[in-house]
Amino acid sequence: MEKITRKNAHNENNDNIINENNSTNSELSYNELGIWYKENNGLSVKLNTYTKEETEGYISYKISYTLKNEVVNSKIMEGSFKLFFNDDTGESQYGGFNYMYYGDEVNRSYEWKVLKNRQVYVLEYNADEPDAGLEGAFFRNTPISTSLHWKTP
Repeated sequence: MEKITRKNAHNENNDNIINENNSTNSELSYNELGIWYKENNGLSVKLNTYTKEETEGYISYKISYTLKNEVVNSKIMEGSFKLFFNDDTGESQYGGFNYMYYGDEVNRSYEWKVLKNRQVYVLEYNADEPDAGLEGAFFRNTPISTSLHWKTP
């Protein structure tokens, strides 16, 4: 079985160094491809690939990932990924997301097409937040320390 870890950014006093309303890419802790991470909602998340391909009119960012539910007697809604840009905006992953029951594992892929004048600085995975409303990840334009992050290729 693969290692499951959780990374957060901390200073030498073990204080959280991310300001949730004003995070920067230098303050985030980045995860690695191909390693399982436990998300806040209990799902295990593994980003298998994350690629960047430049075309004539845009840049394509593609991911493939695996989610699994290892929480006994549970059903957990899938979370989603989001790209964040240097201009304090973000673009969420769209699509159909399902409940995952204990023992379920799913492999998915997704592609964002981004205009060349926009600079992506981080990819974030967010647990489903059914009660968050407009404060939830879908509407946020900056990353937060309690989510999982990967550097842009």
